[in-house]
Amino acid sequence: MGYLAACFSVILVSVAQLAIKYALSELPPVWSMRVLWDSAPSQWLLLAAGLGCYLLSLIVWYFALRQLALGKAYAFLSLSYVLVWGGSHFLPEFSEPFSWQACIGVLAIVVGVLLVCWPSREGKIPASL
Repeated sequence: MGYLAACFSVILVSVAQLAIKYALSELPPVWSMRVLWDSAPSQWLLLAAGLGCYLLSLIVWYFALRQLALGKAYAFLSLSYVLVWGGSHFLPEFSEPFSWQACIGVLAIVVGVLLVCWPSREGKIPASL
């Protein structure tokens, strides 16, 4: 159940980051408050939804932390970098340029999470003894 909560939290925080990025990229600069306030309501709703996803991910993360070891939980949280990177490349709203360096970094994150979260064999007695 802990890994399920962690997965859900990672997905929520990734959706929040992508939604907030998109909403803020469509809003005018903050220093023109009048124009900012008169902006499209859909952008404000998207911004509010992104912030709501952040809040919900925090609540779900609370449950994940209660059931997982801290080291495994925080390693798992780094998967949000992978999801946001993927979203920034594959969602047409962002269309960020592909970089092999970033791809290798993302693969390193995935391998690192697998190494940290993989079940260990410590404490198990070999069958041959």
